[in-house]
Amino acid sequence: MRVNMNRTQSLILLVLLVGISGCAKGAMWRLGYLSPRVREQWAEEEQYAKTWQSLKPEMTALVENSNLGSPSEQQRAAGQLAAFIKDDKRILVRLHATELLAKLPGETAHAAVLTALKDGEADVRIAACRVLASHNSADSMLTLQRTLGSDTNPDVRLAAARSLGQFDSPAAAKSLQVALNSDEPALQLCAADSLQKITGKKFGRDIPQWQEYIATMEVPGGDSLFNQVALEQSEDDKYKLKNPLLR
Repeated sequence: MRVNMNRTQSLILLVLLVGISGCAKGAMWRLGYLSPRVREQWAEEEQYAKTWQSLKPEMTALVENSNLGSPSEQQRAAGQLAAFIKDDKRILVRLHATELLAKLPGETAHAAVLTALKDGEADVRIAACRVLASHNSADSMLTLQRTLGSDTNPDVRLAAARSLGQFDSPAAAKSLQVALNSDEPALQLCAADSLQKITGKKFGRDIPQWQEYIATMEVPGGDSLFNQVALEQSEDDKYKLKNPLLR
């Protein structure tokens, strides 16, 4: 009997927490559907703007349908996702819009990812790093390098280091030098894992050995590659101090 009472109390507490946190913020905000009050609030919001519950499948369908059409339709879809990322106040909407960009090619989609990388929520920026890895272009690699050296959130830097491991490129390997020389052990280990994927070297998580290897590694065209990043970040002293490639 006591066990049943405890479960009942736990459920009541869960519903109360959901009701307090609602669908915008708080530890329980993703479980808003458990609260009748939150469902009522969503119904009220639907009169003025689409709720997350109805908007998510529409966003997904938008991208799926555009991929069945022309490049111009894909660009229009990317533009609509960019608008969600820029203007919508709901984290889940911005996060889903960012994730969907992985399915869209083109300059508009890439520009939308750059917008996501400026989002105030780390989860959105992490998703943007993953999208850049899926796009697998030179611009994406350069953007990840900048993010690795400049983002203030450790989880975002980890995501950037992991994503660089998806590029089969000596330049991507060289970009990870900033992570190897970091004072964050988790970032160093993540860089080692990514370097093993890129180079095929079996150094495991021997950070000093990776540091020695990368320090002597030559990258064809590397000077122009990194000078481009230096030019774009010329006013960002914080980034320069963190990135030994630009010192």
